Amino acid sequence: MFTINIKKTLFAFTLLGCMLCMAPYVHAQNDSIPAEEEETELSTGKVPFLRSLSIYADLGKPAASWLDTESKLEGGIQVSLGNGIVAEAAYGQAELRPEQVVENGSYYADGSYLRFGAGYQWIIKETNLIQLMANYGMSTFDDGGSVLIVSEVWDDYTASYSRNDLSATWAEIAMLTETQVIRSVYAGMALRLRYLIDTDDFEGFPVRAIPGYGFAFNTTTPALNIYIRFRLPE
Repeated sequence: MFTINIKKTLFAFTLLGCMLCMAPYVHAQNDSIPAEEEETELSTGKVPFLRSLSIYADLGKPAASWLDTESKLEGGIQVSLGNGIVAEAAYGQAELRPEQVVENGSYYADGSYLRFGAGYQWIIKETNLIQLMANYGMSTFDDGGSVLIVSEVWDDYTASYSRNDLSATWAEIAMLTETQVIRSVYAGMALRLRYLIDTDDFEGFPVRAIPGYGFAFNTTTPALNIYIRFRLPE
């Protein structure tokens, strides 16, 4: 099992904390609250504690299942409070078969991951909103592969290996934007920047890919997700 890199962890969460601390000050300059919600809040003098509860499904991951290199599924739940704070938890599964990460061989990584975090929400108008999120992810997975060893003296030899119960953790900053499609249904896009905190380390055959994160040899990696969200009636 891996050991947590304290310096990397502190750096990642310091950065995420600064981003969240800035959000309320930006929100203070934003007065674009939908008219109906603004009227309700002014008439009662109170901001509702719970603004919405929603579930979402990532559309891009199953859409890419036709590729031979990956198969993914992800869904989650989000709570939005009246003061603009949002909290989210997500679960996903992935089977990765990246190409060209092993010379003269193949590689796979199969597993599941959890991602949870909090952030701030800006309501632009009744049908549009933007969210800034700081998340923490963790993955458990198995990996393995094969390598063809070519020899000019002896017969070619194929070496294979497999490993179980591997782990990885990362932090990420995400910017989400959503537009209402029909009542209670929103289509959204999430731009994520992930920072790898730690993963299992091996000599000779290092971990190449991490379910939920991406290529393990990249300390930081961007990602783009397309999703559909259903907000429960308020």
